[in-house]
Amino acid sequence: MLRKTGIMSPAVAGWRGVAAALLAVAMQPEEIRAQEADFDKSIEPILAEFCYDCHADGADKGDFVMDAFPNLDERLKDREHWLKVWENMRSALMPPAKKPQPDDAQRRALLAFIERKVFGLDPKNPDPGRVTIRRLNREEYRNTIKDLFAVDFDVDEAFPPDDTGYGFDTIGDVLSISPLLMEKYLEAAADVVEKAVSVEGPKIPTQWIAVEQFKDPESEKASLKWVPFEKARTLKAKPWIDHDGEYQVRVEFAIRGSDEASSHSANLSLHLDGQKLTERMLGWDNAKVLVLQTNAKLTRGKDHEISFSIEPGEPPQPGEK
Repeated sequence: MLRKTGIMSPAVAGWRGVAAALLAVAMQPEEIRAQEADFDKSIEPILAEFCYDCHADGADKGDFVMDAFPNLDERLKDREHWLKVWENMRSALMPPAKKPQPDDAQRRALLAFIERKVFGLDPKNPDPGRVTIRRLNREEYRNTIKDLFAVDFDVDEAFPPDDTGYGFDTIGDVLSISPLLMEKYLEAAADVVEKAVSVEGPKIPTQWIAVEQFKDPESEKASLKWVPFEKARTLKAKPWIDHDGEYQVRVEFAIRGSDEASSHSANLSLHLDGQKLTERMLGWDNAKVLVLQTNAKLTRGKDHEISFSIEPGEPPQPGEK
């Protein structure tokens, strides 16, 4: 619903602003006088009876003077001055044990005055303080460490089980940090840094893809460990890739030839997502490990298909195997 409102002319608005300012100025001396009267009636007698013998009228024990201010307003602005008074009165360090002591009502009255008039505390509207930064639960911590440092940290071993609130372990109210848990976090941080930053130099992570993972779509067998030269065949695998990045894709294989040398040959090619990366012509050999490798960009997940293909080459000559 829209409500039509009146528009005040600049002249009227200006006069109203001036009137408000004059009213504020007119009220200020009354507030000051009321504050001074309250101080003189309730607080000054307590200070005069228990403090001024050592800290006023020329006395300055501990280099602390309480009557060096020109007026009450300036006196109340000195928070450091009143903080010392508040701390000593609250802990009952002052007055000294051998001096007369204020009763509980007088001590509470002085403390309340300082808290209200100097520190600006309002008992009816307390300041709850800053919002506490809540910690991550164990699973969130594990995922964060893995994303930041590529370290799979065992949080179940390092931290105690998380508390639950309303049936969940992600409620901030229950994810507090005890001194013992803080020690666990420091130990975990040292452990993560040790794994993420090696003092022995960089180690290239290796991800092995077992030959059993490669499948021949046209074969009834689950996998083919040995592939003959004389038949075209393609073996495919979709391995899980842990991280995005530039990878060295390396295929290690061996040729099992006959007892005698042969001119039999085949072409071995390596493919990524249907695109040929590299290839090599194979000839007769026996029990020798060969390598086919290249570099490729891979992304995290199981979206990439890695395959290698055998294409028959030169057939064996008559009398050869």
